[in-house]
Amino acid sequence: MTESKIIFDDLRSAFTELYESRCSGSWFVEVKGQASPILRASVGRFDCLHTLPAEKFREQERFFRAKGLETTRNVSADRNSDWIGLSRDDVGSLIAEGDILTPDHATEITRDFLTEVHECHVDEFQVYLVHEGGEQMNYNLEDVFSTRRFRRTYQIIPFVTCILWIPLLALLADGFTTISTNPLSIFSVANTFIGYLLFIVVFAIGVGAGAGMMYHELPESATNQLDGTLFSIAIHSGITQLAVGGIVGVVGGLILVLSKYTLGNTIGSVVDIVAVLLVLIGLVGIISLIWFGRVSNEVKPFIGAVLVIIAISDWIITFFSTGSTSGTWPSLVLGSMFATVALMGLVSPTANLETYLETYIDSYQEAQEKYQAAKHRHEIIKEAAPPDIVVDVDVETCNPDVTDGPAAALKHIDRVHSELTQIGKEIEQYRIVTKAYETLKERQEKLQRRAQPFGAIDAEMRIKDYQVKDEDAAEYRAYLKSVKADLSTLEESVNAWEQAKKEYENLREFQKELNRRAQPLNIADEDVEIVPISSVATDREVTDYRSHLKSVRTELEERECGIERQERYRDVQDRAKELRERIQLSAQTHSGTPFDALETDITASFEAASDDSAEELENYLDDVEEIHQNATSVLNFLDRVDHSHPSVDEPAWRDAVEMALTECYPNVLRPIASDIAAMEEGCWERDDLATYTWDEFESLVGSYYRNKGYDVEVTQVSHDGGVDVWATNKNETVAIQVKQYNGGNRVGRPTLQRLVSVIAKGDADRVVVVTSAEFTDSAVEYANEFGEGLDLIDGTDLVDRLSRSELLPSV
Repeated sequence: MTESKIIFDDLRSAFTELYESRCSGSWFVEVKGQASPILRASVGRFDCLHTLPAEKFREQERFFRAKGLETTRNVSADRNSDWIGLSRDDVGSLIAEGDILTPDHATEITRDFLTEVHECHVDEFQVYLVHEGGEQMNYNLEDVFSTRRFRRTYQIIPFVTCILWIPLLALLADGFTTISTNPLSIFSVANTFIGYLLFIVVFAIGVGAGAGMMYHELPESATNQLDGTLFSIAIHSGITQLAVGGIVGVVGGLILVLSKYTLGNTIGSVVDIVAVLLVLIGLVGIISLIWFGRVSNEVKPFIGAVLVIIAISDWIITFFSTGSTSGTWPSLVLGSMFATVALMGLVSPTANLETYLETYIDSYQEAQEKYQAAKHRHEIIKEAAPPDIVVDVDVETCNPDVTDGPAAALKHIDRVHSELTQIGKEIEQYRIVTKAYETLKERQEKLQRRAQPFGAIDAEMRIKDYQVKDEDAAEYRAYLKSVKADLSTLEESVNAWEQAKKEYENLREFQKELNRRAQPLNIADEDVEIVPISSVATDREVTDYRSHLKSVRTELEERECGIERQERYRDVQDRAKELRERIQLSAQTHSGTPFDALETDITASFEAASDDSAEELENYLDDVEEIHQNATSVLNFLDRVDHSHPSVDEPAWRDAVEMALTECYPNVLRPIASDIAAMEEGCWERDDLATYTWDEFESLVGSYYRNKGYDVEVTQVSHDGGVDVWATNKNETVAIQVKQYNGGNRVGRPTLQRLVSVIAKGDADRVVVVTSAEFTDSAVEYANEFGEGLDLIDGTDLVDRLSRSELLPSV
């Protein structure tokens, strides 16, 4: 496979060359980015050549489909990857095909693809016209001109040769006295050097006549390319043939002289063998030239057969006339000389003229390629053309075999392509307006179906179709634009009617729902009049009708607000009733507790309320419900807990419950309820502290402070005045010393004095001493004297604090 590339500066010139000169399956426009090819485009087809993310691949598909092309996926994708790459089956990972009839259309699609999908700038990609496939066709003289012209040339050369040579041989056989009629005598004379000399003379005349015949057979457009006239070309061909015959004669004569007269028998035998080998090599060369030379295929078998028969028959006749093989070698040499001269003479007119006509052949090749491109493009456009568009371009005027040569054909190429481009644009315009027409027809049918329930809407509108012969495409597009505007107006009207109908139906349902909700509240029905949509007769009345519906909705919404107020007040009354029942039950359970005061307060609040105060009553009931819930929680906890526990303050808690119930004050119970909720999870005892080792006890204290929002560091060995735990937040740094004592051990004053030194150093804002035991009186006295910077937490206080925290005692 071979590949050749032609570089172009822009897309349009590349596509113009492709469509008008290179329109075949092995030519395409290739666009390369900075690293690799992005796209290959042939006539009516695009091959995308990138490995892309799946979403980008789908974007390519959407782009080509939006352009009206059919896409085919030809990809290989890894199941575990979001990337899609090239398949081995074809060039492109995505193939898009369709009728793209003009270079401008192909250029537009390609440019949009590169800029919109791949976001390439015009300076970032390169454009090539690429030929990929077998060898391109190279024309020669026989491809350009018909075989019929050459057949006459090959016929006239042997005809002239025979007419002149045989009579001369007959005269020579009888010494120019009479004309001999003995074939053997004539053959004997021909088988001599005199006969050979006569042959090359008359054969040169025949070749000259053949060259003149070929000149005569050429069209005028070809002869104009030649430098010589008919006479000069014929004379030149004859003289050239005489020179060829003379050279062949000299070589053959030297072989015969050396083999027959000059050398002895031994050397002569060697020369005979060499002569035979030379003759055989000559015959092989002759046959090779016949079968592989620049001779017409129809003439090759004829020439080959004649020349081989001449050489062999010459040898056979000589053998039978002499009765031995001793005289056959000169005869075989002469026969080969005749054959060589004849072969070279037969092909010389073609070879000579081909040299003269190189420019003409190049023109013919260019014309033939452009003709094939135009023909191919004509077929594509003809297949794509709708019945209303007639493709009547005469492409055969571009055929150099039909017109007067390639120059005439090339003159018609531009006109033909211009006509094809114009028809291609007409087809594209036809498709655009036809698609627009079909879209508008489909839209009209949908609007007609939607307008059918409304008799007042006139949805009948005739949309005329496109008449290619009688109407300009631009004018028809303008007409479709006006139709689109009319349909938009119609759609607005249909939307207004549909919206009015929907609003009417919604209001009817709204009214029914309000009446249903008002019935349990003993509210009388207020039937607001809603005018039915069937009473509306024209489009103009729809606007007024919708205003009527808007006013009706306002009235219904006002009624809904009244119903909602009464529903809310009813719900509050039901809630108050249920809450009073629960309070009465709690009063029975906890006799002596003033729950009746709370019930009395509820009754008084509702006697002074109205349905407008539903929200205020809801907030009041929220407070009452919180008081009742927290009060019962505190009383129930006191009934089952040991009142001697450090965290339980039974008298204060009962006073807070009484105050909350008699004064309807929820805040007083909130902190108590929070502490009880923590203690419900697990209540600490002094015995729980004794289960901890000294290092576990330090970690427990650290966890307590961490639970309070401090950043905690439990030290392994105390070096800072006995600090075991450092607790830090945004406001302070606390140095904590932890003492795990059992039995009657107590923490004394010296321990505190050593610890407060960290305050003096500035390392801590406050110090705390925590012990599982007690403090001595002197230690307590020292702490009181020191002030707020020193806090003491003994075992009882620690149990109280842990019980109120989220930390649970170990099981």
